[in-house]
Amino acid sequence: MKRFFLQHFPTILFIVILLILFKTWFLPGVLTGGDMPYYFPELMKSVPFLSSWDIRSLGMGSSMLPTLWLQMYTTATLKVFSFLPWDMYVRIVWFFPYLLFGTLSMYFLSKKYMSSHVLSLFSSFLYVANTYALLLVGGGQMGIALSYSFAPFSLLALENLLNTLSLKNAVIFSVVYSVVIILDIRIAYLMAIIFFIRFLFSFQEICTKNFRHFVMLFIVIVFIILGLHAFWLLPTLLTRGKAIQQFGDIYTTTGAVQFFSFAKLENSMGLLHPNWPENIFGKVAFMRPEFLLLPLLAFISLFFVSRKTNTSEEKKEKKFVLFFTLLGVVGIFLAKGANDPFGSVYLWLFTHIPGFIMFRDPTKWYILIAFAYALLIPFGCRKIFQLLQKNTKRIKYTSIIFILLLIVLIAFLEKPLFTARVHGTFMTRTVPQGYMNLKNYLNNNTSFSRTLWVPVAQRFAFSSYQHPVVSGQDFYHTASLSGVLDNLTKLKADSLLRDSGIAYVVVPYDSEKEIFLSDRKYDDIIYKKTVQQVKAIPWLREISGFGNVRVFALTGAKDHFWLASQGTIQTKVVSPTEYVIRVSGVAKGEKLIFAETFDNFWYIKTDQIQGQKSIAYQNILNSFLLPKNGTYTVTISYLPQMWVSVGLWISVITSLLATIFFFRFK
Repeated sequence: MKRFFLQHFPTILFIVILLILFKTWFLPGVLTGGDMPYYFPELMKSVPFLSSWDIRSLGMGSSMLPTLWLQMYTTATLKVFSFLPWDMYVRIVWFFPYLLFGTLSMYFLSKKYMSSHVLSLFSSFLYVANTYALLLVGGGQMGIALSYSFAPFSLLALENLLNTLSLKNAVIFSVVYSVVIILDIRIAYLMAIIFFIRFLFSFQEICTKNFRHFVMLFIVIVFIILGLHAFWLLPTLLTRGKAIQQFGDIYTTTGAVQFFSFAKLENSMGLLHPNWPENIFGKVAFMRPEFLLLPLLAFISLFFVSRKTNTSEEKKEKKFVLFFTLLGVVGIFLAKGANDPFGSVYLWLFTHIPGFIMFRDPTKWYILIAFAYALLIPFGCRKIFQLLQKNTKRIKYTSIIFILLLIVLIAFLEKPLFTARVHGTFMTRTVPQGYMNLKNYLNNNTSFSRTLWVPVAQRFAFSSYQHPVVSGQDFYHTASLSGVLDNLTKLKADSLLRDSGIAYVVVPYDSEKEIFLSDRKYDDIIYKKTVQQVKAIPWLREISGFGNVRVFALTGAKDHFWLASQGTIQTKVVSPTEYVIRVSGVAKGEKLIFAETFDNFWYIKTDQIQGQKSIAYQNILNSFLLPKNGTYTVTISYLPQMWVSVGLWISVITSLLATIFFFRFK
């Protein structure tokens, strides 16, 4: 037993440290925080597979095409694990895979370069537990985090392809990289840059081997990736990327880049996220100088690379160090965004380089630094250790002291996590009873109705396809509580709410202290004043029974579909992108109002009309002109969903062909 323990001590130590750091994930309780939502069981069971429209998104519904790549994983896993409670689902589908993929992917990638078990474990730890990665998972950005954790597998697949130009390795690379794309397209973009830099380091060697063969394999890779992602590429191309416009200028202007450039040069050099450890948006912490030890340990590797290389091993080491050093330098420069020095370069790239528009938050470039440091630091430490061995007689004690110093350094850098200063998904939560009561109340109401939350929806707000949640800030296109309240108290404000199907106005109980803030701290006075102002609105009536969740009813709210003047309608919901409507007693030219955000890809179809597009009603909602008098049935559909279905068949066929290839040429 003692021999086994000593032999596997590094692995045991690695697992113990990870269990301590991520202990909350292994304890009972709800994990939610930042961008990680909370789904009640009723919603988990009703989420449709790969829908191009979500009636619960951005207030009154929106196109899901800009994030349809991630919906593949999200909706598929919800279908498979809908029988689980939310706290178990997020652990099995998001958090545990992050640890599993992150550690294994970087471990095997490091093994490819350094062939050392201990150093590979060290690389894995640096990769999954640096401040950037910890704030990703702590902030609930699990799509990005999972793509980040899987990304080293794609670089490993590329290394195998460059070493052996075979069809088998090309297919493996295509499939692995496609997984990275599905989880987050921004990480995939960054990996493409890493691939390009890596390709440049092997360009001469590839040309010597067989450049024509490489080009043919590259074409195969492109076709496989396009085929696997046809389910979202096809509708996005056919709509010409129009869906991205719904997010406004905040995603596309250089002003947004300057605002989100929180990291400075010293932050990016130290792989220190500017919001570490509180992870409060806009609150930039002071630079911690101990983090500058990381670039020192990483770039000291350059001193161990000789200019003249004689053996193949020396050439391999030189290429390795230069490649990841270049990667680290590029990441350090870009991660600081518009900040000095030469911040205008980033703004120029953002404006002129295709795809850069996805990086209004420059900290996404930290992934390049994480890759570089996770591999260069263990390499540099190994070289330092070898140097100490040559110049120190007491080798045994030197190795122990060296390992202990590394452990102390890691513990010091990760101190906020050990002392529970990092919140988000590193804390378990419970759902307040008031939100449970509201969920039960709405579930007992079978008619369609929306709830407007002032100023925004709380994370435990119950949302379903029968009772969608509407954030006040999204609905009124304002970023402040005062802006929401001003709109609510305007003349005829109730008419807009009724037309939109809003039957309830809710002031949330801020149990997580993240809504009613003053100078980034919870302020109960703001909550109480908001309740009083909403309570004073004459056309609202408060309903009791929800504790500190204050619920107000609005009478006369209209249905999901309604007629502008006369007639009756019956609605059958086929899916969130298709409805069958039976209208009775209507006159020709009557307006059928569809209470969703206006999008001209919604269209109506009858026996007389084939594809009449939606017309904006009050510049907010969708409407359709009915073609004749009397009683008849119409179908209202969202056109991109048809292209999603076609693209999905292409993706399925491509997947089957790739699978057949593996079985045929295993």
